[in-house]
Amino acid sequence: MNESGDEPVSTHFVLRCADCDICFGRISGAAGSTCPHCGSGAEHRIVERVGEIEQLQTRVALANLPEGLMGQLEQRVLADAADSPSEYNELPVLTSANMLEILSRLGADDEVIQESDVQDELDKLGIEEPDASQVCETCAAAGLLLDLGGGRWRPLY
Repeated sequence: MNESGDEPVSTHFVLRCADCDICFGRISGAAGSTCPHCGSGAEHRIVERVGEIEQLQTRVALANLPEGLMGQLEQRVLADAADSPSEYNELPVLTSANMLEILSRLGADDEVIQESDVQDELDKLGIEEPDASQVCETCAAAGLLLDLGGGRWRPLY
């Protein structure tokens, strides 16, 4: 059990192959521990225990570095790995489902949709591309909106 008494903390292992001396990871509870590099089923040495599965790949990579490089790169790699969830998240994308939802919501109150209102909805979703003008033009080409000019559109659905 962990400190709060909820669930046991899982431990994942960084193992060093007894035959080829290359490190590899094993998720706790995984059956067997044959080396993925040479196929050896010998008794491999545990180099490190890791609590979070997200850290396992980074720790395996660090364990395979030559000793001289490990000290220099370890802090940089770990800092980059800690930053990566927010830094490398995919940007929100406009799907046909949320595009129709936006248009339905905006067209429900009023018979005319303002392009600026479409842009506000895209901004709320965090969608930078396409912009409201492109969305409305695409919807007009698909027969969903009629261009009234001046950034105003009438729903045809």
